[in-house]
Amino acid sequence: PVSQPRGRYPGGHAVLRAEPDAEALLLIGRMRPLDRDALVERYLKRMRAGRADADNPVPLYVVATQTIEVGADLDFDALLSESAPLDALRQRFGRLNRLGSRVQAPAAILHPRDADRDDPVYGGAIVATWQWLARVAV
Repeated sequence: PVSQPRGRYPGGHAVLRAEPDAEALLLIGRMRPLDRDALVERYLKRMRAGRADADNPVPLYVVATQTIEVGADLDFDALLSESAPLDALRQRFGRLNRLGSRVQAPAAILHPRDADRDDPVYGGAIVATWQWLARVAV
């Protein structure tokens, strides 16, 4: 586990979007469903489990909230997640090297340094998950 200050993390969507020879996709809950669905349809071939290597001629960075998590058969090469309750992390990590076809699939969880209090939505679940991860991390 890596602890970071609360707020925007270095390397946000704008930085990734400026990366040469790569694309960055932003999918967040505040998007209109029509816009989000159109983006998912446009990029699904590049994110879906079982995709061909040729489907991604350049790296695709996907910056997303839980808006794409439920029921999506997606497969990512690497994962960077903000700390969350354990069930949400399980869902996210289930999209990492989903079919086990890659030898390496790097991942990290960022946790705000000042996140030692209850979250307005998740209560104490994020803190409890982070404390458990800190105990079992290798």
